[in-house]
Amino acid sequence: METVGFDFESIFSMPVWWTILAVVCLILELMTPGFVIACFSLGALLAALVALFDASLVIQLVFFAIGSVVAFLLIRPALKKYYVGREEVKTNADALIGKETKVFEDIEADDYGSVKIDGDVWKAKSNCGRISKGEKVVVVERDSIILTVTRA
Repeated sequence: METVGFDFESIFSMPVWWTILAVVCLILELMTPGFVIACFSLGALLAALVALFDASLVIQLVFFAIGSVVAFLLIRPALKKYYVGREEVKTNADALIGKETKVFEDIEADDYGSVKIDGDVWKAKSNCGRISKGEKVVVVERDSIILTVTRA
């Protein structure tokens, strides 16, 4: 009597495993920046293609490595340039540079004072001498938690 069931060897052949790896890598790429994991996805697809021709596991791994490296060197820079662009996006404290605000506490010529930006008080120094409380200033530089300001 024959048993009815799945032939796991044919369902889960090497091309299927490589394709599953490629899909998993693409899903992981959606959760991370940089287009790095996507390169492994392309390598896995190349290995799946080679596995269709019953190549040995060593040959499949070689093609996976070659495909990943080629994708990393050739495709990743193009994708990164297209999607990320050339302009660097300022985030967090770096976004303070160029902001205009008012002096919160007098800034002496060779000492520190403070400025208030978006409700936060920052330690500040002047690059143009003494600045009195209430004067408008522009942030020109940030060094850790100290902002350098100049008159607006």
